[in-house]
Amino acid sequence: GFAKYAARFNENKQEIWREFYGEDGQPMEYKGYTIYTREYGDDGFVSVEKYFDAEEKPVLCAAGYAEVRRTYKAKNLVSSESWFDADGQPMAPTDTYFKVVKDFDEAGNVILNGTVVALGFSDDGKDSSGVLHKLFR
Repeated sequence: GFAKYAARFNENKQEIWREFYGEDGQPMEYKGYTIYTREYGDDGFVSVEKYFDAEEKPVLCAAGYAEVRRTYKAKNLVSSESWFDADGQPMAPTDTYFKVVKDFDEAGNVILNGTVVALGFSDDGKDSSGVLHKLFR
């Protein structure tokens, strides 16, 4: 565990930065990182989380990614989630998919659940992420 943490908040009183400290008062690694930051969308939900070491260099958290990006449909329902490594490149933390895409009905029930299982590149080398999907209805 950790002894304490320091946090910063935005004007909406949402946590945007946290750093963990050990009993000696020095920054310490916790679950693979020392610092995490959060960005919020206009809807007030966390849209980006990033993980850093004590020198504020991107690192992988215990879940296997350095950054996660989310979009929401409504009522805190995540409609897409994608992960990135310490170099900012798309990655599959579970070794099975790179992105999750969902859609919901008015009651909040999942009506579409899809995963991007591969990232593709066109012949000219441009990223065409999401060219191969697995969709579950």
